[in-house]
This record gives sequence, C-alpha cells and structure tokens, in this order.
Amino acid sequence: MQLTFRVDRRYKGKLGDEVDIRTGLGGGDCGAVFLPGVRYLVYASVSSGELTTSMCSPGGFIQSQRVGTELRYLRKEKPLATDRVRRAWDGSVYPMKVTEAIRKQREEAARGYEAATGQICGRVVQSGESRGTIAFLPTIGYSPVQHSNAQVKEDGSFCSNRLGPGKYYVFFMKGSDGGLTSAAYFPGVLERSKAATIDVSPGQLANATFTVPAIKRYSVRGLISVSGDKATLPESGVYVSLLRADPNVREAWYSRPVFSKGISLLPNLAYFSFDVVPGRYMVYLSVDERGWYTNKTEVTVTRHMKFVHVKLVHKN
Repeated sequence: MQLTFRVDRRYKGKLGDEVDIRTGLGGGDCGAVFLPGVRYLVYASVSSGELTTSMCSPGGFIQSQRVGTELRYLRKEKPLATDRVRRAWDGSVYPMKVTEAIRKQREEAARGYEAATGQICGRVVQSGESRGTIAFLPTIGYSPVQHSNAQVKEDGSFCSNRLGPGKYYVFFMKGSDGGLTSAAYFPGVLERSKAATIDVSPGQLANATFTVPAIKRYSVRGLISVSGDKATLPESGVYVSLLRADPNVREAWYSRPVFSKGISLLPNLAYFSFDVVPGRYMVYLSVDERGWYTNKTEVTVTRHMKFVHVKLVHKN
C-alpha cells in the first residue's frame, strides 16, 4: 500500500514537500497503520528505489511519550530526566520521581491523541438480529485488509476507535459462514455512489444513525472450464471466490471449495452457485497446486440471477 505524507520537517535525506512511502496492507504482513490527518514521526528506509516503512519501524504519533524522546534527540535539544532512564516493561527500574513524570507524559500524550482525532458513533436499525460489523472507510483511501471497524451491539449501537480527521464512508456488513447476508452504506443505501459521508473533526464525536433496508439475495451461478496440460480439475485445493469490489474490504466476500466430482461425466467442467447481496464482484479461482492460472471475471448483481464462466488453465 502506498501512503502520501505532507512533510513538515526533514531530519535526514532529501525530501520534497510531499513524499510517497510504501508499507504492507496489514493483517500479518507487518504493514504500518497511519490515520489520515494525524502528524507522525516516520522512519523510512530505501528498498528497490522506494521509501518503505513497517509496524516495526520506530517513530509514531508525534505527541507520544516515546516519540518525544526521539524528537529531542533528533533536534539536538536538552534531554529530560525521563529520556535518560533505561526502559523496562514493568517500570521497576525507574526512580519514583521519574516514574511519576513518565506517567504524566503518557497521560498528556493520550489527551493529545484524543484532541487530534475524532470518533463516529451511532445506531443501526434493522429487522431481525442487530449484530454485524461497521467499517469506517476514509474517502482518500484505505487498506482493504486492516482498517477501522467496530462490532454492532445487541441494541444496534456502535462506536469507532479513534479516527483521523476527514470524510468517511460508514459501511454496515452482516454475514454467516456462507458469506455476506446484509450490507448498506450510511444513510441506508446499497451503492457507494448514493452514500453520504461523515465528517470527523479533531476532538469531536460524529453521529451516524441509520436504517438498514431489507435486502433480497440473488444467485450467481457459473461453470469452471479446464484446459491445458492437465485437462482435469484437481480433486481438492480449488476455491472459487466472489470479492465485493465496492467497497474493497476483506469481510465483504464469498468463498467455497470446488468439488471436481460434482460432474463426473465431464471431468473438465465444474459448477458453482452463490446467493449474494446486490453489488459488483470479482469472481476468481485459487488453486493450491502449482502451475494453474485463471482469469478474473467481473459480475454486477442487481435484481436478477447471473451466470458466469471462469477458465482454469494448467501450464508447465
């Protein structure tokens, strides 16, 4: 994932007023998480001609107690007593006066973080059980894997974690083992083009109470054809997935294994079927065995059943 930063101050290297830095998507690949509109101290290294950073890189929120120590060093400022102590997880090596000073610094940093960020809270009204997940999606971009979300409580209420200032789409999802069963954008629409955005301001709480309409699901059915060196579908390790392209968030997808023995007389064909909520999807195949390649097919589900054809080719 590529992030664009406005540069306030440079400590090393030649940088312009804006700089692009790459990191992972999150969810286990060590991607660093940054909130839009929040100031950070960023350490970036050069990899293949590009600046990169990770969750293990130093730096962080500009007002945090630890970053304060780093900034005083970088700026060649006189260190505080709390900067000179050896770090310990439990604080047992700190003298009492230093321990109290660190506590106050951390409390001040927490207040600074709350003052620099905001929240979105509200209530989801829907028929049946009110549980589900709310995704808070910045309009300037977000990771499809690791972004802010919150669980909807039994009474339908929800509240986000701290969010960076800016505009957000609020997206409700509810699913089961079979995939997504309900979805809607604030203020209760199915399409992002019709959604309203929520403004998050520093230190403020925004409201996003909305009603989720009852949604009918429609079938997406398809055939998988096999060709190439191996014209027979593997007996296991083949999965067909429908990833909702709008929004591109990991929770909004359907996936299941493909069983090649479903059509025993036609070993180079397989059939699949999903019941999905309306939206735009990418249909693709994944195969555990090496040498298999597939095309990705787009399908838009509105108010009718859809039929698609996905090709699977084996090449040495």
